[in-house]
Amino acid sequence: KPPPCPAGWSRAPQLPAADRAQPPIAAAAMGGKAGGGADPGAGTKDVSDNPKAVNWMQLARAMWTLWVPFFTDPAVRMKAWAMLLTVVGLVFLQVWAVLKISDQSKDMTNALHKLHPDQFWQHLRILVLITFSIAPLAFTHHVLSGALSLEWRRYLTHRLFARYINSDQAFYRLKMEDTTIDNPDQR
Repeated sequence: KPPPCPAGWSRAPQLPAADRAQPPIAAAAMGGKAGGGADPGAGTKDVSDNPKAVNWMQLARAMWTLWVPFFTDPAVRMKAWAMLLTVVGLVFLQVWAVLKISDQSKDMTNALHKLHPDQFWQHLRILVLITFSIAPLAFTHHVLSGALSLEWRRYLTHRLFARYINSDQAFYRLKMEDTTIDNPDQR
């Protein structure tokens, strides 16, 4: 029995197990029956209790079919590769700059410890210069990775739209020719 609710709170009523059945899609993913069916216990198990095993080959194949056309399509491949290589180059530059900051910080601390003020100020100037040079790198990296992501989404949208609304225009013909279908866009 669940603990009592605090004063002023009400507990939501619990539905019987047959009424808490999974929707058909979740039940099919679990291998059970939707809506309880003949077996009242089927389809009531939560999907998170029994996750489906990941097939890495299917995942790799799905990623391949999404990524490869974007980088091989003559209409966008030069722009896509240029943006990708620039983003990767900026990542390497940022990592190099962070390593240099760490190195300069070490040298600055050592100069301070050994009481060498000239070396300390020299390393501090270099540290400030590198730190200020990271800001444009980070900004450019952020803008270009967002632009690459946007370009990829735009390409996928155009590709999906070209396959869905092609020269046959079956979607429009279905809607105009057969008026008995109530919502062809959701089929």
